[in-house]
Amino acid sequence: MQALNIFKSRNGRIYCGLIVLRVLFASVGLGYIHPDEYFQNGEVTVGAVFKWHSLRTWEWDPVLPCRSILPPFLTTGLPLAILSVLFSGNVSGRLVFLVERLSTLVLSFLLVPFSRAKALLLLASSHVVMTFQVRPFSNSIEACLVASALAVLGNMLANKPDNHGAQIASWLALILVVGIMTRITFPVFVLPVAIQVLLFSIRTSKASGHFTFNRWARFLAVPFCVGSATLCGAIAMDSFYFSGGINKVVVTPYNNLVYNLSADNLAKHGLHPRWLHAVVNMPLIVGPALVIYGALAARKVATQYQADKSRSPLSVINRTCIWIILLSVAVLSLQPHQEPRFLTPLVVPFIVLVVNNGYLENASKIFWATWFVGNAVLSVVFGVLHQGAVVPSLLHLNNLISANNSSGDYAVVYWKTYMPPWHLLGIPENQIITGHASVADLAGKPSSDVEDYLISLRGQHPEGTTLYLVAPEFAMQSLEQPIAKCFRIDRQIYPHIDLDHISESIETGWPGGVCLGVYVADLDCVASSIPLW
Repeated sequence: MQALNIFKSRNGRIYCGLIVLRVLFASVGLGYIHPDEYFQNGEVTVGAVFKWHSLRTWEWDPVLPCRSILPPFLTTGLPLAILSVLFSGNVSGRLVFLVERLSTLVLSFLLVPFSRAKALLLLASSHVVMTFQVRPFSNSIEACLVASALAVLGNMLANKPDNHGAQIASWLALILVVGIMTRITFPVFVLPVAIQVLLFSIRTSKASGHFTFNRWARFLAVPFCVGSATLCGAIAMDSFYFSGGINKVVVTPYNNLVYNLSADNLAKHGLHPRWLHAVVNMPLIVGPALVIYGALAARKVATQYQADKSRSPLSVINRTCIWIILLSVAVLSLQPHQEPRFLTPLVVPFIVLVVNNGYLENASKIFWATWFVGNAVLSVVFGVLHQGAVVPSLLHLNNLISANNSSGDYAVVYWKTYMPPWHLLGIPENQIITGHASVADLAGKPSSDVEDYLISLRGQHPEGTTLYLVAPEFAMQSLEQPIAKCFRIDRQIYPHIDLDHISESIETGWPGGVCLGVYVADLDCVASSIPLW
């Protein structure tokens, strides 16, 4: 009833408005934050379900697979499989995109292990929830699992010692295994929760004030069996997926750990100073003011615990949140590859800690104003503007290709954009295999290499082949004039902010500097535009 009363208040109405905004960011917020939002999930599941062409990155190499198929299967694989059955496989790229986003949108509501009005407002207005949590990042799934683990602990502490404690602990065992299969960093986030559950099990195993091993073993038996069965099932699933059977056992978290312990491997993805998480990434993800309030709350909790050694549920939850924050930042900072999204699971522990200690009750209007404005700006930048035309261009090409499917060969080329998630084109894999279609991501190659590649396509495709080139205007201006004249603009898609090429975009000016162009050419014209000698 308390939760229902929240929605009748002014804060409740604001919260409902924020929920609507979250739905809009999920469904029409086409910003592109990082390639992993597609290549760790949808690019894999869509290719398997619909037999569309997709790219499997290094993490899915059968030689050393570093990602479990379980999290993508549970988050986007099942909804897409249901979609395939309902529509007999006849679906568009846009519908697939919406299903991917809506499945993670639903998961984002697992981030609420409390019902206090201001805590809900704080969480719902966070740019992390508006952007990262409505995209199928493995970090987003990890954040939901960390919040769920905290909720399990709170539920356990709220019950009497003998009241379904083992059954509640079984949920934590299930969460633990799924979390490990999702990201190898998950144990770091959830270890303080697991320790508190273990201490709870010891306390409940006392009879007449003395510890009884048999009672403790009975308490742990059910969660141990649940966790073991889930782990065996996940390993079997990966083994079948990557090697076609269980003769070769595949343990993807172990492979991931081995990969990430290599400094050479990490260097491929970018090296960062070890202070980056604590100094830059945590304030960026959590919010500077919330980090300060969290530090004040942690000091308050430590002082109170030294005074009374309280084991109340509230005190235990507070201390657990503090240890989650300290342990995760410390351990993740040991690795020199540090991206802000790695800290997304910390949003809920920070909010729980700050709210439980009353720091929002007297928060000034300045705090709320800066919080809402700051998160609104970041939500728009990352949810709408950043690489914002890449996905719409893929969906537009999906419509063009579907409309002209019987008109001959075609080639799709992307240049000077983030990695395009090919599955949104909806190209059947057999068209790629037979050479009827080809796709290429030329990334940041110089114009001379792009010209050479475009000309070389003539040797791969017959006469009459249609060439689709997607690139920003500043890139097209660098092409040799004979080739450039072969292209006509089919559509300019706004907005598109490329933070890696800000200076080029400024030089191009308005509006060409903030859009991405879909260009069409006859491949014969391109191939004959520059004589070869």
